[in-house]
Amino acid sequence: MALLTVEDKDFFRENGYLVRREMLSPVQIQNAVDVLWEHIEADRNDPAAWVNAGPRSPDCGDYPAIRATLYETDLFDMCKELAGDLSDDADPSTVLVYPSGSDEWAIKLPHLDGYNKSEQATEGFTIGVTVYLNDVAPGGGGFTLWPKSHNAVADFYKSHSLLSLNMHHPGGIVERDMTCIFDLGDPFELLGHAGTACIWHGYMVHSGTSNCSDQIRMALVSRIQWKDWDRLQFETPDDMWADWEGM
Repeated sequence: MALLTVEDKDFFRENGYLVRREMLSPVQIQNAVDVLWEHIEADRNDPAAWVNAGPRSPDCGDYPAIRATLYETDLFDMCKELAGDLSDDADPSTVLVYPSGSDEWAIKLPHLDGYNKSEQATEGFTIGVTVYLNDVAPGGGGFTLWPKSHNAVADFYKSHSLLSLNMHHPGGIVERDMTCIFDLGDPFELLGHAGTACIWHGYMVHSGTSNCSDQIRMALVSRIQWKDWDRLQFETPDDMWADWEGM
């Protein structure tokens, strides 16, 4: 039985993302949170110690409880319904936004993952998944993206090298801030309870935000490639959906 409707796919095609709620069970959430707390350099029972704590990205994506949030839920199958034959070897990255201790909220630089790195290389991917392990309210460090920006990026790469946004590549564009290159429009901030997830196109311009709450924003971000990525990563067809079997 299909997990996504025609309307879901039409929305993803136009906007570049889908939001899904209650994607994780309470047990999956608790198990993943417990793993993160094994790596956070702060007292779990002392919220005052969470302000500007660390690390931002604990290296625990290969833990079974972390991988379960993608592969033992419907999220990975939803991604396959959109993109087709995907590799199952991507470990979710842990992305924590600690309380800033300030009331000044801001969106960080809009960027692309993998295409504007300092090296003369790309590390792109087909589709991304961001899932929350705790409740995220306005001002709480929400994941933010720019709807329809995947279309602008795809159009850009039809006439530019995949390395053109690389600051160290000859002729590369220096700005990491994608607002200097694209007319992005209004951002969308992902808010919701633990278990809220966003599936997003690999060309989606996105960013983080500052956390003015008293909680650690706990998210897992998976960047998933086609199984045939070695070949498809260099393809920039006129129809950006040409290799998306579900679209």
